[in-house]
Amino acid sequence: MRLLELLGFQEHKLNLMGSLVRITERNPIRRIVKKHCLWQPNEDGDNGLMVDLDEPQNRVRQEWLHSTLKEVPDNSFLKAHLPYSEEMESFLLSLGFKILFIVRDPRDVAVSQCNHIMKDIRKPLYHYFSELPDYSARIRALLNGHVSSQSHVLSPLQQRLYHALGWWRSERTLSVRFEDLIGPKGGGSEAIQKQIVLSICEHLEVPSATINLDHLLKNIFYRNARTFHKGAIGTWRDIFDQETLCFFEKKLAESSEQYGYAM
Repeated sequence: MRLLELLGFQEHKLNLMGSLVRITERNPIRRIVKKHCLWQPNEDGDNGLMVDLDEPQNRVRQEWLHSTLKEVPDNSFLKAHLPYSEEMESFLLSLGFKILFIVRDPRDVAVSQCNHIMKDIRKPLYHYFSELPDYSARIRALLNGHVSSQSHVLSPLQQRLYHALGWWRSERTLSVRFEDLIGPKGGGSEAIQKQIVLSICEHLEVPSATINLDHLLKNIFYRNARTFHKGAIGTWRDIFDQETLCFFEKKLAESSEQYGYAM
C-alpha cells in the first residue's frame, strides 16, 4: 500500500473483505442498506462473489459489486482480504483492475496479527487474546481459529492460506513476497527490492519516465503505517519457543510450503 501511495495512487474507502457481509450495524436503516449487497441462494442470474476470507460462503451480489466498483475513480486502489475464485478474478479484470497479491512467511504473519490485535482495545478479538496466558497461547489461537460472535469470526490460519492460494498461483495476478519488497531496512535485499518494485510498476503500467526509483526504495519501509510493528523479516524467531514452533509446523507445514516457505 505504501508503494502504491508513493506512485501516486489513492486508497479508496471500500475494502473487499469480510466487513462487507457481516452485519455489525445497530442502526436499523444501515442494516437494511447493508443487507442489500448480500447474495441470497437462487437469486436469479447472480451467483454471488466471495469476499470473506474467514467465511468464504458469505457472498455479495455481483450486480451490487459491479455498480459499486464502477464508482472507484481512476488512479485509486482497494485493499482486500479475498478468498480466490476464478469468478472474482475475472470480474475484477473485466472492470480494468490490476491485481497485486502479497504473501509473507506465515510464522511472521501470525506474530504480526497478534501484535495488531493486541495494540487496539477496540479490536473484536482484543479481550479474548488479552485473557490468554502468554504469546504462545495467542499464536495457537490464531492457528486454531476463534468465533467471538456471529459477526466476528477468525478462521484457522491454515484455512485462510488455503482459500487465498489461487491468487498466488494465478498467471493473471502479480504476486510478490513481503521479504522481497521490504528492502534492507527490514532485513531484505536492496537489489531484489529494486527488481520487485520495477515489476510492480510494469504490471500497473506506470510510465518509466514518472518513476523516481531511488525515492521509492528509500521510502517503502514506513513506520507510520497503521499495522506497523517492526516491519522485519523473521521476527518469529524472537517469539516462538520450541513447543510453539512444533505446533506451528504440525498445523501449517504443508500450507506454508505451497507458498514457498519451508518449515
